[in-house]
Amino acid sequence: MKKIILFFALYITSYTYLFSQATFLKQVDDHVYSRFLSNSIGDIFINKNIIWISGAKGISKSTDNGKTWINYLNKEFIYPTIVSMDVKGDTIWTALVYSKNGVTTGGGFTYSTDQGLTWNHIDQVKDNKSDTILYYGNNKLKALPVIVDEQNVTYGSMIQDNVLWISSWSSGIRKSIDLGKTFKRIILPPDNLFSISPNDTLNFQVNPVQNLNHLGFAVYAVDSLEVWAGTAGGVNLSTDGGISWKKFSSQSINSPILGDWVIHINQQKLRSKNRIWITCWKTDDKKKDNYGVCFTENKGQTWNSLLKGVKANYISFKDSVIYIGTDNGILRSDNDGKSFELFSEIFDNEKNYKVLNPQILSIAPKNDTIWIGTSDGLAYTIDNSFKRFGTEWHIQRAYQSVKNNETYAYPNPFSPDDESARIHYKIVSSSAKVSIDIFDFAMNHIRNIVNGVTRSGNDDKEEIWDGRDKNNSKVPNGVYFYRIKLDNDYIWGKILVLE
Repeated sequence: MKKIILFFALYITSYTYLFSQATFLKQVDDHVYSRFLSNSIGDIFINKNIIWISGAKGISKSTDNGKTWINYLNKEFIYPTIVSMDVKGDTIWTALVYSKNGVTTGGGFTYSTDQGLTWNHIDQVKDNKSDTILYYGNNKLKALPVIVDEQNVTYGSMIQDNVLWISSWSSGIRKSIDLGKTFKRIILPPDNLFSISPNDTLNFQVNPVQNLNHLGFAVYAVDSLEVWAGTAGGVNLSTDGGISWKKFSSQSINSPILGDWVIHINQQKLRSKNRIWITCWKTDDKKKDNYGVCFTENKGQTWNSLLKGVKANYISFKDSVIYIGTDNGILRSDNDGKSFELFSEIFDNEKNYKVLNPQILSIAPKNDTIWIGTSDGLAYTIDNSFKRFGTEWHIQRAYQSVKNNETYAYPNPFSPDDESARIHYKIVSSSAKVSIDIFDFAMNHIRNIVNGVTRSGNDDKEEIWDGRDKNNSKVPNGVYFYRIKLDNDYIWGKILVLE
């Protein structure tokens, strides 16, 4: 138990750090038409013709297919990093996260019921110290009250039929029928049981310290009755609105899944059937569970397992086409999962932009356009019979615009083992021949990263240095200078390499 909690805390802490590396822009008030504010795109929702994205600097929406963005980062976003989001009609619900003394901490919820015109904030859901007993049917169950925000982070949120469902790490699954004014604590099976019903005679403690299945992570409501809950102990199904539950895990005898840590749940709606898909992560080396994805067409009676060993983060669909976001890129299948094609590189030829981290965090199809959320920007491509998926990428990134003869590099300092530095500059003419060279502190020439390449102008540009010299060896820690040559003009900047 402690091992998995510690692992997850470290994972999220590093994830949050990745967010912070991409958020160099100044804080702005809401309703500012501009680029979005963070390059780490956590969630993407497309509601009619509105695109909503979340990240480390609040949320943003576009009403013109991503050409311009309205950014929301007002006082109701007490902690700017959004860890989960859901959009239903005019309602936008977001869960916030921050680090408190190195501990991942729930920051409460910020929501709007009028498409972002006004916003409200409520605190993270907690129990009272006296909430030590829960009544379930005729059973009187002991419960560990969750009274702090630390490790109480809401990683899953969903609104369905005017009911709000949230899935939080330490406080588990909660249900609200009044949009967060009050929450009901949902009781899931403990680790040693595969089902519970109010008619059962039960004697266990509702306790996330003792039961992995009480550590919430994902939630998906098909309708008012059918609800799926993903935990660190498996995936749970209720067909009566969250009262009775069946649990499926790698330890299930009749219907096992690949891995017990279920981080994402989605529904694929087909003409003849509906499928529930889950992404499975391995929980512990001592267990025989594994990474991969699973789906069921019969509410968990049987599970089909695919991509064993693949660390999948997200699943989405365009009719029968399956898209899976992994740590190594996008997997696409157009033959019902019999085979997948991996797209590991996202490169925008027009802008000369490249997504440096192949980890895919979200996928949102809208007709023939497939939007991709990464830790290094927002991308989209077309997928139809005329233009094959991934043949043409368009990347949007957050950046601070500069004037002529100005430049900056970010992240700065940077660690070549974990990231690359982006060198930002501007071409004010129609085009220019660009060369960029790297020098060490003694002004020894280290590397040429761009050599006389013509770039189109009247726009901000970025080039990438991976922290390696002309021999492809990683450079030591220290101060380095870069020189940008634009036709016959020179611009200098400084980069600090720090492991």
